[in-house]
Amino acid sequence: MRRTIAVLLALALASCTTVTRDAGELALVRTALGGHIAELSRAEYGGRLPGSEGDRKTRAYIVSALRSYGLDAGMRGSWEQPVEIPVERYRQMGIDLPEGVETLSSANVVARLPGTQIGSGAVVLTAHWDHLGNCGPPAAPDRLCNGAVDNASGVAALLEIARRMAEGGPAERDIYFVATTGEEAGLVGARAFAEDPPTPLPTIVAAFNLDSTAIAPEGTPVAVLGWGQTALDKGIEQVVEAAGRRLSIRPQQERWVPRQDGYVLLRRDVPSVLVSSSFASDAVINSFVDTHYHRATDEWGDHVELGGAAQDTLLHVDLLRHFGSTTSYPVGDD
Repeated sequence: MRRTIAVLLALALASCTTVTRDAGELALVRTALGGHIAELSRAEYGGRLPGSEGDRKTRAYIVSALRSYGLDAGMRGSWEQPVEIPVERYRQMGIDLPEGVETLSSANVVARLPGTQIGSGAVVLTAHWDHLGNCGPPAAPDRLCNGAVDNASGVAALLEIARRMAEGGPAERDIYFVATTGEEAGLVGARAFAEDPPTPLPTIVAAFNLDSTAIAPEGTPVAVLGWGQTALDKGIEQVVEAAGRRLSIRPQQERWVPRQDGYVLLRRDVPSVLVSSSFASDAVINSFVDTHYHRATDEWGDHVELGGAAQDTLLHVDLLRHFGSTTSYPVGDD
């Protein structure tokens, strides 16, 4: 039954039939996202600095959730891919680190929803889980950078998308869910994944990254970072239209492409994009950067906007269904 539902949804998306979502479904998604964000940005996670106790607590939380959804360990039988992170970037940003430490031991979390058609390729969804620990000024009363928007919100979306994909039944292609470490240190976890992927890079037909998803209100158009650089544009346009959303494609958005994990895969000829309402408006993204980005104020609170995030979460379920289907997205379709 679940596979039948998944096939019907993929066919609906392929034919541009509008996939309607009522207010009740969006409310459920907002609740799920809010729960994950609030948890991952608690003080007990210590700002999710790689190599810390907060690192281990974060990875345990993500693995527990993915396992509970019925997904498989995605890294050749393991849930984690070890990553060693150089500390130079952290020291440049003034992050608190023990003296004499040169690298931080951390790991990507990798899960897999096996497809039904062996050899048809894979789709990858990524979101970085790491943040900066104590990054506020030395004299500040609150120095803990919780990273609620950046990027507990992206991890929250990844987890809810994974849950819905597992609940709806497998796609034809394998779907990989990758929570990366070391993004703040220079996309280090994404590079580790690209250098030693669980499936050969040429078999990845599409990759989507989630970053800072919770800043735009409901009804915001959708930006695509990487538009015009892959064969995914036509399919993305179809899925966005079927979801009743609008695209907002502007040259200014491309400045964000090299600053997010998907760029690592794109540089290795993997069709990779970031689809998000957060980057559709300069006013929205600039307001977040100017007031909360890499600051102690990026904690669970009123600035965490779940309206656009909920819509983007459901949109990514549709995207994974579309590109996970050999019917709606044959390899080489452009």
